[in-house]
Amino acid sequence: MLLLLCGVYKDLVDSYTASLLLLCQLTSFLFVIFLQYIAMYSDIGQKSNTMIFSDRPADVNALLAQASTVVGALSSANKK
Repeated sequence: MLLLLCGVYKDLVDSYTASLLLLCQLTSFLFVIFLQYIAMYSDIGQKSNTMIFSDRPADVNALLAQASTVVGALSSANKK
């Protein structure tokens, strides 16, 4: 009976270990993707000083307000 319980326990530990390894691999994969996004936005930021991100991309009024702000900031920067 004890050998049977030890076998079941070993199978559970092996299953848990495999699941944990898979979770670690997935986490490291997502971390690599995250680092690539950071590098991509860093590259975009170095080549352009204007980035517009909208939380409501379908809101035309918000888009026009943001564009107006950017144009205003650019024109005031050019006057200096």
